[in-house]
Amino acid sequence: SPFEKYVVNAGIPVTLQAIPTTEWRFDRWEGDLVGSNNPSTLSMDSNKQVTAVFLKLPLSVTISTSGQGTVDPAPGTYEIERGRQFQVQANPAIGWRFLGWSGSLASTDNPLIVTPTENLALVANFELILLSLTVEAGPGGTTVPAPGTYQMPGGSSVSLTAVPSGGYYFVEWQEKAIRLSIDNPMFFSLDRDRRITAIFAAV
Repeated sequence: SPFEKYVVNAGIPVTLQAIPTTEWRFDRWEGDLVGSNNPSTLSMDSNKQVTAVFLKLPLSVTISTSGQGTVDPAPGTYEIERGRQFQVQANPAIGWRFLGWSGSLASTDNPLIVTPTENLALVANFELILLSLTVEAGPGGTTVPAPGTYQMPGGSSVSLTAVPSGGYYFVEWQEKAIRLSIDNPMFFSLDRDRRITAIFAAV
């Protein structure tokens, strides 16, 4: 029980042991006995009052990442008091997107706010963003790379070369039937899904 009174013979040392219950830990003695030794011996040369102080065991939250991105707070293991909220934010790198949390729980919330009742392991999952580049060639030639649809990470550097067939010459690159460039080869950074056509004309 929280409070107990015992009668002992004067001069006889008494050994006290603090026994924590589940989710608690012994921290220290207070009153006529100080320190954190457990068990501890008390000299009975007068009436004594002793209190065993217990603290709730902390919980741990371990954070890691999969893919390219960061989390706030940084990856690692954190101790928090039971009943307290814990918040973590996932920040994808350029060209990546946040998919969600896995591990001890599954969620797409960002930031994620939890009130743990047990130790947690959280993984922030990031996925590479792929953009679509469709290359087409009109009559009279082909392209390098060959006509087709390519999946590339956002921000990729792209080089397109138009190769006219015999009796044809390269005119221009078009996107949505609008002149895009007359450079050959043409260089650009892929920042969105694109469909580009090489236009040729007869000599």
